Parts: sequence; C-alpha cells; structure tokens
Amino acid sequence: FRLHLHIKALQGLCSSLRCQEEQRPAGKHQGEGSRVCTPCRRGWTFFQDRCYFHSCSLGTWDTANRSCASLGALLLQVTSLAEQAHIVASMKAPSFWMGLTDQALEGAWMWVDGTHSAANASYWQTGEPNGRQKENCALARQDGHWYDAPCTEQHHWVCEKEP
Repeated sequence: FRLHLHIKALQGLCSSLRCQEEQRPAGKHQGEGSRVCTPCRRGWTFFQDRCYFHSCSLGTWDTANRSCASLGALLLQVTSLAEQAHIVASMKAPSFWMGLTDQALEGAWMWVDGTHSAANASYWQTGEPNGRQKENCALARQDGHWYDAPCTEQHHWVCEKEP
C-alpha cells in the first residue's frame, strides 16, 4: 500500500514537470534566460515561506489528501487573504481540492491538521457551504471562492509544506 502511495506521488511529480515544460514560453529552451532559485523542490512554487504543489492530475479528495501526505505535505490550508490571492492567481486548473472538510461532523469545517476554519468564512461563495448531496469537501474555483462538493468528485489539488 505504501509503495502504491509513493508511485502515485512520483506520478504527480512527473505530471508537474510536464506542466512546467508545457508552460515554457515559445522559443525558450531549457537553460535560456535567468535562473530562479527557491527553497522549494523542483515542481513546487514558493510564496511567503511556504512551498506549493499544483497537481496536473485529477483525483478524489481522499486521493488528493493521500498524495500530499506522501509528499510530506498537507492539502492547502488558506491562512491569509494574501495566500488566497496568490493561490487563485497561480491556478493551473478551473478548480482544486483544499484541505478543508466537514466529513467528521456536518457543518463543522476542519482543516486536515485539525484546526477550525471559522476565521476563513468570507472566502465561501454566497450560499456555500450548503451541504447538499453529501458535499463534505471544499474546493476553490478560479472566481476565488470556495464551494462544498462531494468528496468523490474528480478535481486537481494543491499541496503545501514548509521548505
């Protein structure tokens, strides 16, 4: 089982590297231009003392959570307006899973590290979370708002960790 998780993590890293290759400007070849050094591993981005990994693959919330854990990270936990703005601006997909769920107790939204999310209520889209159809996992969309969704849906995800 652990080997399976490591394989999934490696596949995610390979996907990330492919994403970076595809996003290289036309006419630019590896080694051209300035070199950017960050404290994060290749395939991760750096912002305000945190490293972020944007998946290129789709998965359920549980798949995303396990993938981040296998990388020594957590699913995204938004702690500031600046972080929220950065993540939305750097989105590579229309939506992504965050580390926020009310699976343990309906209506009690908790981050994957066990902390409550009450301070972040302003990020929810109007009318969200609504808890319809077992919508127990949170995702963010390009409009900058959060939505609750069934945890079995397939979305991209963002992991975060310290450098």
